[in-house]
Amino acid sequence: MIKSGSVLAINCGSSSIKFSVIDHETSTHVIRGSVKRIGQENARLKYTAAHGIGSQSLGMVDHERALQSIEGDSTLFTRQDWVELA
Repeated sequence: MIKSGSVLAINCGSSSIKFSVIDHETSTHVIRGSVKRIGQENARLKYTAAHGIGSQSLGMVDHERALQSIEGDSTLFTRQDWVELA
């Protein structure tokens, strides 16, 4: 579970998005990852979290869809996690 007050950092480039959630109390990464090859047929989400390492093929996605896959369409976060993060 992501704690309230954690920091979400997002770096968007022309064909990738990198993200990290950092626990503000311990300055440790709760989860971090990336979506690479945005705009190509083989875009991929990769992440490292306390519960393990994961990867998910996204197919052809734009930046909006890539962000949605990070937000909750994948197993990374539930909508409740994002509510509590805010």
